[in-house]
Amino acid sequence: MAINQIYDYAEAGFRVFALWGMENGKCECHDPECNDPGKHPRVSSWQNTPFNDDDQLDAINEYLITTGFGVCLDAHLVLDIDPRNGGDESFVRLCNYLELDLREESKFVVETGGGGWHIYFKVPEGYSLVSRNKEYPGIDFKNGTGGSSFVVGGGSLHVSGLEYSFDKGFPQDTDYAPDKLLQFLKRRETKNKSLDGIEVSNEEIKAALSHLDPDASRDEWVSYGMAIHDATNGEGIQIWDEWSANGTKYRGFDDIDRCWHSFGKSANPIRIGTLFRAAESAGYIRPVTFEHVQSGTDGADSNESNDKDEQSSIDDLPAAPKPKHVRMLEALLADDDAEMARISNMAWLIDGLIPAETFGVVFGEPGCGKSFTMVDMACSVASGEQWQGLDTGDEGIVIYVSAEGGNGMRFRKRAWEQKHKRAPLMRVMPMTTIMDDPKDVGSLTQVLREYRRRIDQPIKMVVIDTLNRSMAGNENDNSDMADFVRGCEQIQHDHSCGVVVVHHSGKDAERGARGASALKAATDFEVMVGKKDDVITVTHTRAKDSEPLAPVLCRTEVVTIDGYLDYKGRPITSLVPMPADFGDEMRASLSIKPHEKAVLEILRDMGGRAERADVRAEFSNRTGKRGDTMRQSFLRALKGLKAAMLADYDEDDVWEEKQ
Repeated sequence: MAINQIYDYAEAGFRVFALWGMENGKCECHDPECNDPGKHPRVSSWQNTPFNDDDQLDAINEYLITTGFGVCLDAHLVLDIDPRNGGDESFVRLCNYLELDLREESKFVVETGGGGWHIYFKVPEGYSLVSRNKEYPGIDFKNGTGGSSFVVGGGSLHVSGLEYSFDKGFPQDTDYAPDKLLQFLKRRETKNKSLDGIEVSNEEIKAALSHLDPDASRDEWVSYGMAIHDATNGEGIQIWDEWSANGTKYRGFDDIDRCWHSFGKSANPIRIGTLFRAAESAGYIRPVTFEHVQSGTDGADSNESNDKDEQSSIDDLPAAPKPKHVRMLEALLADDDAEMARISNMAWLIDGLIPAETFGVVFGEPGCGKSFTMVDMACSVASGEQWQGLDTGDEGIVIYVSAEGGNGMRFRKRAWEQKHKRAPLMRVMPMTTIMDDPKDVGSLTQVLREYRRRIDQPIKMVVIDTLNRSMAGNENDNSDMADFVRGCEQIQHDHSCGVVVVHHSGKDAERGARGASALKAATDFEVMVGKKDDVITVTHTRAKDSEPLAPVLCRTEVVTIDGYLDYKGRPITSLVPMPADFGDEMRASLSIKPHEKAVLEILRDMGGRAERADVRAEFSNRTGKRGDTMRQSFLRALKGLKAAMLADYDEDDVWEEKQ
């Protein structure tokens, strides 16, 4: 089938190339998955089609073209109107909007075999035009200003069996598009989205793609296209097309175009990080830049271009955290006096107990009331109300990630609200977040940023309750614990907030929170919670940059939750810590620790009086402790009994129980 119209296109300055023919409505490329019969280029590199002379055109027309040819759009614009997708109605609305009859304005129009239209225009130099406008479905504004594009040439056969026919004029008649149409389609300058706070350039995307195989599986190939679409705000089709054209599976620009315009509609879009992670696995290394860091500043204006997070499609999210390498350089450039002034004036979450923007642990034995205490602290910090007589500053968001208490934490919070008659900005997240899993931590930080945006408040503190339920690794392994700490520190740095982890103590509570030493080494503070009857003692066991606070005593008070009954119709109750009175303090002072109790029982079994060496030997037998551990525990027990005036010794080091 010779199609003489290719000579008209060539004479008008269009580049033309052969398409695969059709047989019985199927593409002759013999790919059973081909969805482009009549539109499938014979060569994958059709974008590089040269301008051919008459002899070459004769050869193409005689030996390569069977049912149709493609026309490259370089400095041209074609309105491709598809009535099946509402193109006719959209075209009428577009003409009314522009106050132009675009079909009349065009000097060259082709009627497609599917009942649509190709309306041709030239585009002046210097314009970059969009190819789609969602307000006008059924119209593709195909052009070569933003990348390669083509249409099927007039005289070709349509899959319907009808021809693309010249309806008005010839290719040589094509004239420039009206200015109103050009202004309407003019591409607005947009910045690519960012990865780790740094804008991803088109050159970086191309460099990453160079490490990936364009003949990857269809799912992988589509995921890379979706990532490019998201990062470039829908403007990077040429990047995806040029890379794809290097593969043997390339099906032509129409396949690219069809996929491209389906992107951006998913509730779970694929982000550019997916593409970069795949490229890094294949050997790509992303360059590090410091272009926004200026010497002699505190960094407040050093990252102005990174206000959009690569992980969110919402334009007005809070500013993304600065990349780590930027923070490193700012730390080196920072003025010592300015930093010391900033640190010295930093607020406390709870005055003297929990500093702002730090990482620490609240720990205790099972059943000691540590979660009730932590809810009390969290509600106080969130509401700006004093916690057990200690200032908490202004109100702000506290996020309570309740991996262990679940939805029961909501009742503990409601009990606090009823007792204090205040509604704190404390929100409960009753689900597990694995803090040593970067994906879970990444999801949490995204959620926190979106929540900040919605209620327009800073986050003061994030509580992780408990460590054991929020960690996939082994809490006794220093490497696993270091991963957990890094996850917590990421939340701390990304949101400039305090992070408090609720944890269990070991067999000996006085030795601190259980688990690997990497946790203790990383904490800025430790708080131990103990309980005797209904009296809770909160002890500041470690403070990195301040003097430990004196123990705080409080008593638990039962509160009945208004308006709620359990499944048997019984009232639902919870506990709220309240300030201890003198009687509570006296009861607490009479309480003794397990090792103190063991020594006291030994003295009683020995008639109330015995030499230190004998008591120590029996203490070792009963507790199973040996060596330095035994000696330290025994000495602490003796000191505790003497301080509580429950036992004392004479000049011969003979100990006696006091009545």
